[in-house]
Amino acid sequence: MENHAARNFLRRVWNSLRAYLNSDDRWRVLEMLSEEYTEKSENVLKLTDYAAHMVYPQFRDKLLGIAAEEQGYMRSLAEHITALGGQIPQVRFSPRAGSDRIERLLQLERIAPKVAQELRRMRQEEAIHQREIQAMVMRSDPQAGINSEKLSS
Repeated sequence: MENHAARNFLRRVWNSLRAYLNSDDRWRVLEMLSEEYTEKSENVLKLTDYAAHMVYPQFRDKLLGIAAEEQGYMRSLAEHITALGGQIPQVRFSPRAGSDRIERLLQLERIAPKVAQELRRMRQEEAIHQREIQAMVMRSDPQAGINSEKLSS
């Protein structure tokens, strides 16, 4: 139900934005949304792979639930990408700096504030998921805390 409401909200936002964005802005928004789509698709693949290797079924189910949420975001992003005349990007695995994500959000805030607001909400939920995954790892492997402490110092 929540995904449906979010999708309807995003659809209305996009319909109004398309009327206001000039072609240069439209292509910049399209590029940023494509990058977000790629990141989300990589997350789904990683989460699904992690879930397949989880010993505890409750952790496996939680990871698959998070992956399903990310897939919902992907569907929403895909709708907006195609509505703007873009192609759904192919998944690629390559390291990206965190500042790229920040820069995209800052640009979207200037160009498409309502879309930036929705993206910010997605990222807040993503941060919650990261903390949940870290907690699962700590509970399933007590040695993980020792290893992560050594890496951070």
